[in-house]
Amino acid sequence: MAESLVKIQGLSMAYREAETQQNVLREVNIEFIRGSFTALLGASGSGKSTLLNLIAGLDKPSAGKIWIDGTEITSLSEKQLTLFRRQKLGIVFQFFNLLPGLSVLENVLLPLQLNGRGRESDKAKDLLQRVGLGERLHSYPDRLSGGEQQRVAIVRALLHQPVLLLADEPTGNLDENTAEAVAELMLELARAHHQTLILVTHNPELAAKADAIYRVHEGQVEIQKSFKGA
Repeated sequence: MAESLVKIQGLSMAYREAETQQNVLREVNIEFIRGSFTALLGASGSGKSTLLNLIAGLDKPSAGKIWIDGTEITSLSEKQLTLFRRQKLGIVFQFFNLLPGLSVLENVLLPLQLNGRGRESDKAKDLLQRVGLGERLHSYPDRLSGGEQQRVAIVRALLHQPVLLLADEPTGNLDENTAEAVAELMLELARAHHQTLILVTHNPELAAKADAIYRVHEGQVEIQKSFKGA
């Protein structure tokens, strides 16, 4: 039987704007299967990025609980959450968030160094070579194209082999051909390392490759395609 990596129970998120309360998510109950690729769809402002940020522990829910790999992250302190993210999560955003003062190799190695594993440079070089950046190890972000920067961000997110990879419109700032190549690469690497991938996207072709598809609509998460694995 398929095992859940992420469990969400009674999750709600509301914001107050002036005198009005905006309910972004309402009583969401879903699970994400270990080792699967799930696409999150929804119109702009539907709450899909909010859901991803809650799973990442970057926001606190108004109500509800989230478990990742057996840990209830909604009960952790900020310090505990920071350590949990470093060890268990990989996050890829639409904006690459590379540090401009660090080279490609230094950017990729930074999460490992924060986890006390800074001596794994050979592994980093091998993965950068695999994504076509073997000749750019000592280049700085401002010398890279958008597609190259996003490939660096993906390697950085995957290198420490997190159990969960979260991606929020990771190809949204790329041209169509580059976006397709980067998306294929991210999916290939996640599959190769048996990682669970949750990806927010507007791309129906990319979503069609997912094991499961969830649509966020009016504060609810609707299942469009269920995971069929054993």
